[in-house]
Amino acid sequence: MSIGSIEKPSVTIEEIFIYLESSPQPCIVAIDEFQQIAEFQEKRVEATLHSLVQNCTQTSFIFSCSKQHTINQMFHTKTRPFYQSAQLMELHPIDMATYTDFATNLFTQYNKQIDTEVIEQIYTDYDGTTWYLQMMMNELFALTKTGEICTADFINTAKKNIIETQDDLYLSQINALSAKQKQLLQAIAREKHIKGITSAAFLKKYALDSASSIQSAMKGLTGKEVISCDDTGYHVIDYFFGDWIQKNF
Repeated sequence: MSIGSIEKPSVTIEEIFIYLESSPQPCIVAIDEFQQIAEFQEKRVEATLHSLVQNCTQTSFIFSCSKQHTINQMFHTKTRPFYQSAQLMELHPIDMATYTDFATNLFTQYNKQIDTEVIEQIYTDYDGTTWYLQMMMNELFALTKTGEICTADFINTAKKNIIETQDDLYLSQINALSAKQKQLLQAIAREKHIKGITSAAFLKKYALDSASSIQSAMKGLTGKEVISCDDTGYHVIDYFFGDWIQKNF
């Protein structure tokens, strides 16, 4: 199956679903970052897709989303087309012990070693988020010579090497923010996770303006997808961006 000239997207989507349903074998369609459909310029994309999905009998769907609050809105809001149309499942971080064994074994296969404390520190720093763990472990592996042991002394160098490759990108991102947004972003990056962004203690610690001003700045940061909020509080979505901010401000 390939994509040709798409002059009528709605017709093309319908044809894809017809193809899936006519397959002699059941199909599973996984759509990553599913929340993006809500940002399409075309109207009623969400409703159109839902009507096609609910008529499928041979095809199952997995809707993946990295923003929990967004996908909750899509599937828990009564006015949204996908309301209660799927079973929600949260993917938790890989267990630290499992990941430690995985990384240790890979180092051993190439006649290298890594201190367990190094893996545990990285796991903690990045909340067990696989992409950031893999980036750091890959850099640490490259820094460790054959027969050498990777210790905690390697961590800062690995982190420095990674974030330096993103200098231009991160600089443009922070330059696009207002002064108040920059100040709040820097404070959150230093805290890593903060629940009480309007608390007197937090405002005083970072010489921030009034609570209403902070709420306005936070709205801008979340709208630009720089900051997110979960059970642990507000945090910089891109962990390396947070590291870069701490290093440069």
